[in-house]
Amino acid sequence: MSESTPNLSLPLIMASQAQKHITHNEALTVLDMLCQLTAKTEGTNTPPTDPEDGDVHLLGSAPTGDWDGQANTVASYDGSGWRFVAAKTGWRAFVESYGGRLMYFDGTEWVALEGTSAGGGGGFDGEVEAIGIGTAVDSTNPLSAKLNTALFTALPTTESGNGSMSVTLNKDADGTDLGLLFQNNAQTVAQLGLFGSDDMTLQVSSDGITYHTAYTVAPSNGILCQPNLPRFKGVTNYDNLLTQNTWTKIDINQVVFNAQGAFDTSTCVFTAPVDGAYALGAKLMFKTNGSTSVRMQGRFVLNGTTEIEASFCENSTQPVDGRSTLDLNNLVELSAGDTVELQGKFFGYSSAYYAADSTGFWGHLVG
Repeated sequence: MSESTPNLSLPLIMASQAQKHITHNEALTVLDMLCQLTAKTEGTNTPPTDPEDGDVHLLGSAPTGDWDGQANTVASYDGSGWRFVAAKTGWRAFVESYGGRLMYFDGTEWVALEGTSAGGGGGFDGEVEAIGIGTAVDSTNPLSAKLNTALFTALPTTESGNGSMSVTLNKDADGTDLGLLFQNNAQTVAQLGLFGSDDMTLQVSSDGITYHTAYTVAPSNGILCQPNLPRFKGVTNYDNLLTQNTWTKIDINQVVFNAQGAFDTSTCVFTAPVDGAYALGAKLMFKTNGSTSVRMQGRFVLNGTTEIEASFCENSTQPVDGRSTLDLNNLVELSAGDTVELQGKFFGYSSAYYAADSTGFWGHLVG
């Protein structure tokens, strides 16, 4: 019969043994040492000068002094001397040094237990291939979390921090992507970051395939660009003849630019693609039809019938051929689908023209 247990090497009481309490107490002492194993240090080779009763250390590979010859063992101080137990493969211990960490014996030495950390804020050595919080991980998403809320908070100065908090995302090289994806039911509807360049970009998508750029900001100048902001500018490429005293839509039949395709040259109207406030402008250039006894008038008209407030403009002096102009500017709230057109009129006794190339209409979304 063996004199000790196979796993913890606890001494066994033999038949007809005298002073059984000594063996029993020895076994209890070893149990107290190894169960819920907590060590002061790991890898230490020099015994402390003033150990306390119950202190445990995981010895290094070359211990000296009272620990000489006890490499990689578990050492415990019992108040009068050191007790040593040879560690076995798979034993685990909580080590208080380095802020607290879990370690295990791999058969040769004590190493950090990867993927775990001490609850008191300690860390661990080594690398972790994947971490899942409330969900499984895979090769595509080695860091995954399934939860409702998350908090990152700064370490205050009272806890040896600096009171600040920052999260750093880094990409490997120019031309690669770095960003945040916002999804609904696993389909991306928006993404924010550096996509293919170092310009900060916000893009949105209705299908997760085709993306529309809401804005970009270049790091070289900090200028905000909105490539899809609704905006247009159009001109007429011929002289528009207007009968006197009659409001007439100006035929803006040629666009200079037309983001979102919101201006229709076939109907000569702008259609608001989204709700918002729009800045509108226009210029009407006078061209005589034989007489200058007229007053130039212009306005913006909403949905083909209603004059937009404060858009009416008139030149009360006698116009000069090829020189006199009316300049209209207005800010108006539009709903998606509302239309705006430019109308002109000659008040007086003669028809006249609004001149080609110098008569135009423009606008853009403000917000």
